[in-house]
Amino acid sequence: MLGAGAAGLVFAREVERSGHRAIVLEASSTVGGPCTSEVIDGRAHDLCGRLCGNGYRQIGALIGEFGLTTQPASQAFLFHPDSRSVSRVAAVEFGAHRELLATYLELRRRQVPRIDEPGLAHSDALSVPARTWLAEHGLEPLLDSLGACFTAAGFGDVDDDLPALYFAKTTAYFFNGRKTHVLGHNGPFTVVGGFHQLWDRLAAQLSDVRCGVEVTSIARSGPHVTVHTTAGTVTADALVLTIPWDAALPLLADATDDERDIARRIRRIDYYTTLCRISGAPTSGMYILTNDRRATHPGRLVALHNQHADTDWYVCYSYGGGELTAESALEQLHTEVEKIGGRIREVRLQRRWSRMPHFSGAAIADGVYRRIEANQGKHRTYVIGSLPAFELNECNVSYAQDAARRFFPPHR
Repeated sequence: MLGAGAAGLVFAREVERSGHRAIVLEASSTVGGPCTSEVIDGRAHDLCGRLCGNGYRQIGALIGEFGLTTQPASQAFLFHPDSRSVSRVAAVEFGAHRELLATYLELRRRQVPRIDEPGLAHSDALSVPARTWLAEHGLEPLLDSLGACFTAAGFGDVDDDLPALYFAKTTAYFFNGRKTHVLGHNGPFTVVGGFHQLWDRLAAQLSDVRCGVEVTSIARSGPHVTVHTTAGTVTADALVLTIPWDAALPLLADATDDERDIARRIRRIDYYTTLCRISGAPTSGMYILTNDRRATHPGRLVALHNQHADTDWYVCYSYGGGELTAESALEQLHTEVEKIGGRIREVRLQRRWSRMPHFSGAAIADGVYRRIEANQGKHRTYVIGSLPAFELNECNVSYAQDAARRFFPPHR
């Protein structure tokens, strides 16, 4: 299995519980993928994937099983750079949008009733752009708040003709109309001490997780799958990829025409998270910037998070792309922070992510997700992770659990 992120770890756990053996190969030195935390003076600062909504039932179950402590997530605000004023995110309380939200939930229930089930193939009717879909039903005002949150999370700009499928999938796990409480929370929550703890504890349960291992090539033409790595060769009965096809193709000399065609259609989003000390910025919360310019312009700061109010450490979120290098992204971040009245005093770390593998509306309408599902198991290869599931942690976990049970049932 390639990848020790949320999907890979959960999949390995499920198949091992069914009596199979899983070998998990991870290129980085740690597990969890983007769900990493940096500890400073005893305080954990989560870089990505820290927020859980009221649809996070599977992750909630894992958190409870491992005995981790949770707390309500930081309050979310909209920060208006021109006036440097702050307002609460309407999507959290909804206020005047409550009736619109009810209309939206009913629309989503009618058009994509299975949107909160694992995967995306069953809901690929939503190939039209998100803004077009909402506008057709008088729901465009919801984008004032929901759209800003969606963009800040690194899922792209709804003005970029992003298919409505992804918008609907995201809101299904955070704004689903349910009155359910997960681990006692009736709103977004997170793990005290850092979300990385969940993945560390899950990995510790597995029989064979190998970090710092780079895969150099994979052969599937013989009686087994042979994976060549910098640490030796691994032979297995099946190959499970948590990385998308476009990342796997350079490793697969025997990739099929269909696999190559799917890979060339995949789109990615270049995204940065930077942990730094800032003076002069608003404290105690997640601040989502309302830009009158294109929010996903390379280098544009879209949000900053002060997770611990008694510190001046912030995680800043910005988009990459174009010819923007890591160095120039950091230089621009200094400028962006100064525009909101702050000043970066120290940079602890910067991470660049290739996020959210996704497809155009035309590819979705052409049935690309159904093709991915039809390919599962061919050439002893299975694909899990964000490509068939979507980028949210809950989507990755629920799809991995479902795929493990479908494709690797218990030994008889």
